[in-house]
Amino acid sequence: MITAQVPFAGASSGETVHVEAEDGGSLLGEAEGGTTGVDEQAAASIAFRTAAYDGLQRITLRRGGESRLLQFWIGEEPPVLARQ
Repeated sequence: MITAQVPFAGASSGETVHVEAEDGGSLLGEAEGGTTGVDEQAAASIAFRTAAYDGLQRITLRRGGESRLLQFWIGEEPPVLARQ
């Protein structure tokens, strides 16, 4: 499970932020319904349970025309390919 506070500078307490788990997984708590609110510190809090597979998992948060993308890699890191 992952929890995060995502800042939205200039946002007012109580504003709505739309939240979407792009690659599966489950939004928990307030964000479970697809929205969360901005707190007094101009941040949106989310709780997320990752999907049951390894790989990239993304969460998008949108407030009006402003968006934030959180990316998490679940599981073993893939090898880095050297370019020549």
